[in-house]
Amino acid sequence: VPKRLEVFALLSGLPFSKKFCDNLVAAQDKISNVLNDSLHYWVLPANFGVEYCVIKWPKEEWDESREAVIKNELTTLDYPPFRLNIKGIQINPDGCVIARGYDEAGTIFKIREHLKETLSFLPKKQSGWAHVPLGRILEPIGSSKFNDLKQLVNILSNDFITTDKINS
Repeated sequence: VPKRLEVFALLSGLPFSKKFCDNLVAAQDKISNVLNDSLHYWVLPANFGVEYCVIKWPKEEWDESREAVIKNELTTLDYPPFRLNIKGIQINPDGCVIARGYDEAGTIFKIREHLKETLSFLPKKQSGWAHVPLGRILEPIGSSKFNDLKQLVNILSNDFITTDKINS
């Protein structure tokens, strides 16, 4: 039974360029080849987005009045376009598969810090880096597949995967 994971987050990149999406899908495909029939799902390319910060974790309550505050704060942001680079894949212990990203100007981190300072209700638990969620492995995969997956992730972690420009 899928978990109910209602997470609210600030993302950009929707939509990314076709080349960017194709390169991320290629990484998903490589992982799927290792996982084979193990239960997993992938984020569709139209839904890829770089995550800046989490606004609400699954077990937290949501106050509808926060939406207007967030929208208002987002209108004050004024950062130049930047390049998002993806280098490496990471698989977290909970099965979450992400593409690790960075931008050379640190714009994502500046925006995240600004929001943490101005939106007092943001959760304290935040990612320390930029990433694009790619999907999730939904069941234990056994030691043989785990070792194969570990080898693939080690290879992918050293590879520059793709880049795209974030305009807004």
